[in-house]
Amino acid sequence: MLRALALCVLLLSEGVAAQATVTIAPSRNTTDPCYANPSDAACADFQRSDADWTNDIEMLCAAMPYMIGCSLWRQCTSGKAVAGSKYCAMPSLVGDICGPDEMSRMKGCEAYDALCAPGTAVQQCLVPGTAPNVLTTFASKEAVDGVCTSHSMDGCQSCSSVGRTMFRDCPEVLDVLSKLCVSMPDMEQCAAFKTFCADADVAAGFPKVCTQDAADGSSSSLPPMKMWFHQSAREMFLFKEWVPNNTGQYVGLCFAMCALAVFTQFLKAVRLRVEMRWATSQRLQCVCPSPACADGDSDKASDAEAGTSAAAPKPCCGGGANGRAAAPPSPPVPTTSRVPTWRSRRRSTLAVCGVELISREQAVRNFWRACFTFVVIFLDYALMLVVMTYNVGIILAVCGGFAVGALLFGHAGERAPAPAAQLPAQPVKHSSASSDSEDLETVFVEGPGCCSGGTAAAHLSSTA
Repeated sequence: MLRALALCVLLLSEGVAAQATVTIAPSRNTTDPCYANPSDAACADFQRSDADWTNDIEMLCAAMPYMIGCSLWRQCTSGKAVAGSKYCAMPSLVGDICGPDEMSRMKGCEAYDALCAPGTAVQQCLVPGTAPNVLTTFASKEAVDGVCTSHSMDGCQSCSSVGRTMFRDCPEVLDVLSKLCVSMPDMEQCAAFKTFCADADVAAGFPKVCTQDAADGSSSSLPPMKMWFHQSAREMFLFKEWVPNNTGQYVGLCFAMCALAVFTQFLKAVRLRVEMRWATSQRLQCVCPSPACADGDSDKASDAEAGTSAAAPKPCCGGGANGRAAAPPSPPVPTTSRVPTWRSRRRSTLAVCGVELISREQAVRNFWRACFTFVVIFLDYALMLVVMTYNVGIILAVCGGFAVGALLFGHAGERAPAPAAQLPAQPVKHSSASSDSEDLETVFVEGPGCCSGGTAAAHLSSTA
């Protein structure tokens, strides 16, 4: 009684005027004695015609097309189910609607209710019978609502009406539930679906339902999301379309991810080399701070003191292989330099209120640094998302790519060995002005080069 009342409320609340006008006639050709006494052994070989069964299911599905049995019937007639599947037999499909789905009070179920009653001897009802653990319509709609109200998943857009009896915007409940449960099979709302598809004959007969694969083996569904380490040849690589359907495609995409990791390491090595080249060019552009170095008289005086002829080569500003090495300069202290506005314009620098902020050369270098950073970070995050599939083969491919990249380009940041004539680096200690502690800053200075001392590479270490 409650079930019949629910059906009436369903038809009224959904406003299915077009469906309500469908005339549902009782099952036809039910005059045989087996309909009255199906348990009679003489009725074991009774066969109701497929035309009569088809007439019943057409009327039922015209009135309520969203029922699970109707979805299975459409799978069988559209070729999505495997041809010849035993659960595509018409008595079995009608039974899926009139039996487990509890629609036996509907017109169109009279023949099934009479012929396939409990204790029947009619083999057409018993073999193969209804699909084992077949889903029911209202429970399936409730499961879809439970998933789609808590997750925004592919398929929920096809079932926007919420409520176990609301089917106006959810005409294919089984298809939506299949997409959701194939993608995330471990959700509690998918327990009944997993039980239904656990039967080997059901899974083989309805691949589009249980695995979202077509009857020919092709697949258009997304692989399931597994948040644990696993191995599968069907996995999504970054894009929805990048889903391999066979082992060859999977191996090819693994090699592509490996090559992408190697390329990322290559870009990082290129940036190191570019930074080193910029640092070298900065050292070579130094200017002699002492006017005596640039004065010709000082050169002559130096030659006279050294006892050399006037034709001897001129030393490099008091340092280098051919000149006297001067004391290393004190390490530069970072300060904000204030320069006149006219000088800033002449040197192509950006200055605000006379404070020099950045030169044109620095701005160009920063532009290329930003480009390198964008590309490298983008690739790093893309490979991180690939690894987060938890697919063991993909993880090994990405890690192997990074390892190969380090093997090929790991030396990019190493400085070339200094010439034998160059003096070794000398530590020079400078006490830092501090009222509370006696910290020491150790500045490692390279051997003398142009302008008395080469590069002051600051590696600062503090000791208590």
